[in-house]
Amino acid sequence: MTDTYPTIDTSRRTLHAYVSDLGLKVLNDAPIDGWTEVDGSLAFFDISGFTKLTERLATLGRSGAEHINDVLNTVFRGLIDAVFRFGGDVLEFGGDAMVVLFSGADHQRRAAGATARMFRFMSEDGRIVTPIGSARLRMSCGIASGAQAYYLLGRTRRALVVAGPTSTAMAQLEAAAEAGEALINDRLAASLPESWVTRRISDGAPRLRLGRIANEAPAFSGDRPGTSGVDAVIARLLPTQFGSLVEVGHRAGELKQVAMSFIRLNGTDELLADEGTNGVHQLLDQITNIVDRAAADLDVCWLETQAEANSVRWTLIAGAPTATERDGE
Repeated sequence: MTDTYPTIDTSRRTLHAYVSDLGLKVLNDAPIDGWTEVDGSLAFFDISGFTKLTERLATLGRSGAEHINDVLNTVFRGLIDAVFRFGGDVLEFGGDAMVVLFSGADHQRRAAGATARMFRFMSEDGRIVTPIGSARLRMSCGIASGAQAYYLLGRTRRALVVAGPTSTAMAQLEAAAEAGEALINDRLAASLPESWVTRRISDGAPRLRLGRIANEAPAFSGDRPGTSGVDAVIARLLPTQFGSLVEVGHRAGELKQVAMSFIRLNGTDELLADEGTNGVHQLLDQITNIVDRAAADLDVCWLETQAEANSVRWTLIAGAPTATERDGE
């Protein structure tokens, strides 16, 4: 696989750009119950075409890996710039996908505005020219508005875990969306101007009329909150293996042999209905601590935790960012 690294801006001497604002806020506030409830619009953006592009460029060896790294940085930088412009918060990445939260005043219109701008960026910059030909990257999206809990979990590192009916709706909408399409839930549709929303002919699912939104939605004029956080605190929200990357600064992409593992907890919505938020937190906390402890003991990178439909997934990787002779084991 291609191993890509965050581009660290050492001149800023801060890690704040690489962590979630909500995660940092919950970490600083240290809520007694270990979770906080937020009413907002939760968006899942999935980019298609990266896998095929990666496979083609991998045949070039190191130069291909470096090119993939440049493409990833260019594409995600453009998308994240749009997210920040409309006051969004990137909660998590999952391969070539990311989950973004818009909360606070007018979060529905800002979510729609950011989405339209992101699709415009992909339309204009989604065709990638490579040494072995061009490729087209496409994006699909699902957005759901609603209130749900966000859980802060882990011991050796901390992670903000999203689980609940809003994230389930978000994931289901994205799974049903075609490339170039942004499906939304009924609550979000009802809060937007009628001209911004239409319904899909095939099943009546509400979707954004992206061309109507691009020049109308209000941008976010505020700064990202929490910028006074200390890097030692912020780093707790990153995998522990990323410490060496921060010290080195920018690194080009590399091709590495890795071993990956996925652990999934299903039925989180039913658990929430039966046991309440504290019950969900207790079980997520127990499983996360097992994953965290095992990864730390074996020097495996607990890379991310991702919201899925009615479930939560933990991703572990050995062989990146650092490799040993026993990664598979």
